[in-house]
Amino acid sequence: MESTTPLGTAMLARFRELQWIASITKTRAVRITLQGEQKFSELLGLNGRMR
Repeated sequence: MESTTPLGTAMLARFRELQWIASITKTRAVRITLQGEQKFSELLGLNGRMR
């Protein structure tokens, strides 16, 4: 998980701490967890699943 700004780094760290995102093994990619999907949907006012 990589970010080039202090804000992005802090956001990624917090999302990981909250278990809203999880690392994908052997890559630099992350995925949104089910809990993260629910919380991001609530915070962003989205209806239904994000997929």
